[in-house]
This record gives sequence, C-alpha cells and structure tokens, in this order.
Amino acid sequence: MVIDLGLLTKRLLLPVATVGSLGLLGMQAQAATISDSATVPFTLTDWNDSVNLDLFDDEGGTRTLNSVILRLNTQLRGDYEIDAISDTLLRRLEIGATVEATPGVGSTSLFTFANEVIQSLSDSPINIPAGESRTFSITGSGGVISIFDEQTVTTNLNDFIGVGTFSVDLNADSSSTITVGGGNQDLFQFTDAESEVVVTYNFDEAPAIPTPAMLPGLIGMGVAFWRKKVSGDQAEAESEQVISD
Repeated sequence: MVIDLGLLTKRLLLPVATVGSLGLLGMQAQAATISDSATVPFTLTDWNDSVNLDLFDDEGGTRTLNSVILRLNTQLRGDYEIDAISDTLLRRLEIGATVEATPGVGSTSLFTFANEVIQSLSDSPINIPAGESRTFSITGSGGVISIFDEQTVTTNLNDFIGVGTFSVDLNADSSSTITVGGGNQDLFQFTDAESEVVVTYNFDEAPAIPTPAMLPGLIGMGVAFWRKKVSGDQAEAESEQVISD
C-alpha cells in the first residue's frame, strides 16, 4: 500500500484549518466591568481629605476602556441646639452641608461633583423661654440623609489607564441659617458627613487567541474528520461496486 503524504497532509490541514477558522470567527470581545471604592468615615465638618482609587489596567492592550463612571455617595447627620439666654422667638432655622469631590486624573481634575443638602428644621415660630434649650435634628429622627452624585467620563480615557492609583480630593462644609425675633442665644451646630467615592470601568475584554498548546487538539479534530471522510468515501465506493456487479 502506497500512501501519498502530500495528499494526506492536504486532507489533514484542510479540516484543521476549517476548525481553527470557525473557532476564531466565533470569538468576540466580551463586555466587562470592574470597580474600586474608598471611604472617608463620619467626621465632623468642616473637613478636607483625599482617597486613592485604582487606575484601569488594560493588561497590555487586551482590554479596551469604553467609559468611566465616578460616583460620590454621602451620608449626613447633624443637630442644631439653641440655648435661650433670654426669651427667644425662633422664626426660621435651616441647616445644611456640602461635600465636593475633585478627581486628580489628568484633565478630569477640571470638574468637581458634589452632594449638597439644605434641611429646613423649623418653618413656624417657636417660643423658647429663657434658660431652656431646643435641639433640632437634620433628619427629624436622629437618622441620616443619603445623597449621591454621578459623572460619566467618555473622553480622555487614557488618563485612567495605568498601574497604580489616582487621588480624589474631598472637602465637606456645613452651613446654617437662623432667624429669631429677639433675645440672646447660644447656638451649637453638630454636623458630620461620611463620603464614599466609587470608580467603575466599563471595558471590552479581547478573546483568547489559540496558542501552540491548543494545536494537538485541533490536529486531533482534523484527523477524526479525515478518517470519517475516508470511511464515507470507502463505503460509497463499495456500494457502487455492488451495484455494478
């Protein structure tokens, strides 16, 4: 029996190439998301702080960054105390706080996003006799107020790509407005804020490219394909011979 190696090679390579081509055509970039966050715990205002967040690792160009979402989550709580030295008529009281975040990433540092709340604690006149105190809560029940702001970045994305971290500067300021109809008072404001900064990277992950370690499997598939084809051709030939006899 004489084996034509050239013909055998062609027959083997064709199915292997076909299987490999189909595998490559079936591979597509996969959308993915990763996030990082950092928090400044409850601290009495006014305060200034900063946090560090991970940059986006493109893993040698196998990841394509599409957008970046920066989110500022803030929780506020606070009380306002009025100690009447003499009879006091409280007409209006507002208490508020603002937390601002400025990312320090290239041109992205040009924008600032903020959480702000102004809470009305008293809209109607309240008489506070001399020697007495009144305490007003920013939430009315001693809880917290949760607010957030979010920015999506789709330009200058290269600023976010690298190994290491980038910083976000945070500052929290409190404010109050009080209107009284007379008398003397000692006023005390207690406001603290907790802020969390979250960065989310939306990207495409490149598909895995077949490596030399995958070749034996592809060749095995090609051999199986060739054997099946040879067996089919032989059966067909025997069928034709029976018919002719």
